[in-house]
Amino acid sequence: DVVIVDDVMGGYQAAQYLIQLGHRNLAFIGGPADVSSSKDRYRGFEKALREYGLKCDERFVEYDDFRQDGGYRATQRLLALTPRLTAIFAANDLMAIGAMEAILDAGLRIPEDVSVVGFDDIAISSLHFMQLTTVSQPRYDIGAIAARLLLERISKKERESPRRVVLPPRLKIRKTCAPCRD
Repeated sequence: DVVIVDDVMGGYQAAQYLIQLGHRNLAFIGGPADVSSSKDRYRGFEKALREYGLKCDERFVEYDDFRQDGGYRATQRLLALTPRLTAIFAANDLMAIGAMEAILDAGLRIPEDVSVVGFDDIAISSLHFMQLTTVSQPRYDIGAIAARLLLERISKKERESPRRVVLPPRLKIRKTCAPCRD
C-alpha cells in the first residue's frame, strides 16, 4: 500500500500561480532527474506552461540534489545563463531556501526581482523571516490513512492487491512571490 501526494498537481499549482502573477520566464529546479517526485513535479510545471501557451525552455530547467546546497548551485547556474529569469519553482523547500540564498547573493531581491515557490511546507517555511510560498503536503492525512491501511491489512487474512491513495496538495501563498514587473 502507498499513500502519496499528487506531485503532478502540485507542480501544476505552483506554475499556474506564478503564471497568473504575470511571470513568463519561469525556471524549475529539481532533485535528481530520475527520482519520481522530481519528474512528476516537473511534469505538472510543464503542463501548466503548455496550457497557458508558454514554452518550457530547457535553459530554465536545472537538476541537482534535493538539499539546500543543491538549490543554491542550480540557481547559480540558472542566473548565469538566464538573466531574464523572474520566478523559480523548486521541487522541495530545502532547494527553494538554497535558491533564495543564491538570489540574494546575486544582489537580487525576493520577491521584487525573482519570485520563489517551494514544495513540502516544512516547518521553517512558515517562519516570519522566511514566509516561503510552497505547495503543502497533507502530512497528517498521509500518516493517518497509511496507518489505517496498515491496520486493515494486518487484520485481514486474505491477500488483497496493494492500494494506492493519492491526496491533493494545497498551495500556501506567503511572501516570496509578487507580480512580475517585466
